Amino acid sequence: MIYLFNSARRDGYKANVHNTFYLPAGCVNTYRYHIGQNISEEASHALSSMSRTDVLIVYIDRYAVNGYKFYPLRKGRLCGSEPRDGQVFCDVKLQDYVFIEDLESFQGYLHKSFDATGLPSARQDIEEPHDGMYVQIGDPLPQSFKFASKEDAWRKCVTMISETQAMSSSASTEHLFLRATIVKSGKPISSKGLSPNSSGKFKFSKGSAYDLILTYLFPVQQVDSGRALSLSISGIAGVVENPESNSQIVNKLSDVVKYTLAIKRTAESNVQTIALHPTTMSGTTVQFADATIPLVLRSSWREFVGTVIALSIISVTGALLGLKFDELGWREFWARLPIAIINSGALYVVWRLGRKV
Repeated sequence: MIYLFNSARRDGYKANVHNTFYLPAGCVNTYRYHIGQNISEEASHALSSMSRTDVLIVYIDRYAVNGYKFYPLRKGRLCGSEPRDGQVFCDVKLQDYVFIEDLESFQGYLHKSFDATGLPSARQDIEEPHDGMYVQIGDPLPQSFKFASKEDAWRKCVTMISETQAMSSSASTEHLFLRATIVKSGKPISSKGLSPNSSGKFKFSKGSAYDLILTYLFPVQQVDSGRALSLSISGIAGVVENPESNSQIVNKLSDVVKYTLAIKRTAESNVQTIALHPTTMSGTTVQFADATIPLVLRSSWREFVGTVIALSIISVTGALLGLKFDELGWREFWARLPIAIINSGALYVVWRLGRKV
């Protein structure tokens, strides 16, 4: 198993903690590490041949009272790694959330397994970036650990992480923890979400509607119930019927908001992404998930069948025009049919181009 650590020392790292919580299972998130500083040369080379290896994403509370404290967040699987510009970029297909009830035993397991290979640990300067190796390769977690999973694990994880110094809200910064689920429109909010394809993209059918469901934790509400923000989504304005409905108000400690995405039948762009845009009512900074959810738009089967039938009728009709139904006429029909099919295809192309204008 590959253990990938994140201590949220900078805003970009904090955003990636949020991304780890936010993205649906099956989506791909990227984690990057400086070779020689946060990942050893040996581990960097080893990752190149470890595609499809199980991964555990671990958060480090670097400001904990008695030294670094480790929190498991989520399981995943390595899709691939790429060394570039002195860094290694690890693409991980995210899987289930994980929460270990006995965190002290988890700390002990990590120290026993990785102290010898540079497990990150506190330095005299708590902000020191050279504090250990943030990529470790070892055995899977022992089955003796008691795990929580799915939504229960997400809630326990975000509640605990939101109380650590790096991920806590303040007078000037608000953290918004999110979990995204996508379902066919009309399904209950509690329904099992759709899964992306093998490349981590969701396939949406044109002419169909989908609900993006965001479960959130807004911890600043615990100290100021008047805090609120507007959460809008973008990236799909040109392909949905109702872009004006893509904004919701977040004004509770925890709740669920829903965005209905009715995909236009005439949508031409086949690749889209869903991005989040929070706006605070108080002008404070919001720390949130900055990852996008990738979409692939495809024609519905109804449109495909209808197009095939229409083109078939046009082709056959064109080939039959002016023919006498005798043996010679049928021979001419079969000779005309390929040309009629080509003409129908050209007509279809012109029609498609006309829809873009």
